Amino acid sequence: ERVLEVGQRKADDERVRLTPGPADEVALIRWLFTTYAGGGASLGDLAAEGYRRFPSRKWSKMWVKRILTSRTYLGDVVWGRRPHDAEERAATPVRSADQWVITRDAHPALITPDLLDQAAARLASNKTVTRPTVGGYQLTGLIRCAHCGDVFVGGGGPKGPADEPDRFRFYRHQQLSRFRPPVATGARPSDCPHLFATLPKRIIEPFVVASVAQLVQSETVQRAVSRAIDQALTGKQTVGQTRRQLDQRRQALDTSRDRLVASIAAGTMTDAEAKPTLERLRSERESIESRLQALRFTERQVAPSEVKQRLLALARQFPTAIEGMNGPAVRELLRPWIQSATVDRDHHVLRLELRTVPNVLASPQPGRGWP
Repeated sequence: ERVLEVGQRKADDERVRLTPGPADEVALIRWLFTTYAGGGASLGDLAAEGYRRFPSRKWSKMWVKRILTSRTYLGDVVWGRRPHDAEERAATPVRSADQWVITRDAHPALITPDLLDQAAARLASNKTVTRPTVGGYQLTGLIRCAHCGDVFVGGGGPKGPADEPDRFRFYRHQQLSRFRPPVATGARPSDCPHLFATLPKRIIEPFVVASVAQLVQSETVQRAVSRAIDQALTGKQTVGQTRRQLDQRRQALDTSRDRLVASIAAGTMTDAEAKPTLERLRSERESIESRLQALRFTERQVAPSEVKQRLLALARQFPTAIEGMNGPAVRELLRPWIQSATVDRDHHVLRLELRTVPNVLASPQPGRGWP
C-alpha cells in the first residue's frame, strides 16, 4: 500500500481508496468537533483557531459550520446532491436526500456518529434559541387552514400597551408573508375564501400552550412517556447486540473471501471455480452492510438513559419551563406533542389534536432531536 501524492496517477493494476489526510489536519478536524460539541467555543472562535493553524486556508464561520455538518468525516461519500443538467439544475438546485448516492464507510472515519450528532444538536439549538422571530411567535408553522391547508405564520403588528404588548399582533396565511414561499395542500391558498383572515396572538397562543401543558402534566401521559422511553432503551440494547453479531458475520465473510483470493493467487483454484462462491460472499456482505447501516441510524435515534428523567421533568414543569423562552424555543417544545391544529373559519373553531406520547418517542424522524 502507498499514499499517492497530489497529481500522482495510480498504476493500471492498482485499486485506490480514500485515506485520511495529514495528521495535523486530522487533529484539527477532531478538535473542531470535540470543542464545539462540548460547548467550549463559538463558530467564530473555531474559525480563528483554524486560521492560526493554517493561515493559507480560507476560514469563516460558514466554512466551520459546513465542516461540522459534513458526513464525510464519518467515512461516507455522497454524490448527486446537485444535478448536472442545466435545465434540471434551474428547477431543482439541490436534490432531495432520498435521491443522493451515498457510499458508507468509503474511508476511515475521523469522528464518531455521536460526536456528529452532538455538534448538530448544538447548531440546531443555537439556530432555535438565538434567532427569535419578530414578536416571538410560538405557533408559526404549527397551525393550518382547514380550507386550503396553508400554514399560519407570525404576521407582525405594532407593540401594544405595556399591560398587553400582543394586542395588535396576529397570525396570517403564509401565502401573504413576503418572507416565506407559499405552501399548499389541496386547493391553492389564493383560492381560499378566508385568505385574509387572521388569528389573534394574545388569544390563540395561551390556549394552545395551556392545552399542551394540561396534557403533559397528567399522570396518564407521564406513565405513557415513561413506558415509551423504557421500550426505546430496551430496543437500543437489542440493536447493539444484533449489530455485534452482524459485525462478526461480516468479518467471517471477509476472511473467507481473502482465503479464496489467496487460493487463486497460489494457483490452487481458478477464477471460474471461485466465482460462484465469491459472488455469494459479496451478496451476503452487501446485505449485512445494508442492515448495519439501518441499525446505526436506529442507534443514533434512541435516547440515552438520562433523557428519561429530563423529559419527565419537563412534562411536570411545562408551564414554568417555557417562561422567558422566545417563540422558536417554545415552538420546538410544543411541536412533538401536536398531532394537528386546524382553523375552520366558517365555524370559528380551532381543532387541536395532541399526542399522549411525543412523536420523537413514538416514531423518531431523521434529523429530529429530543425535546
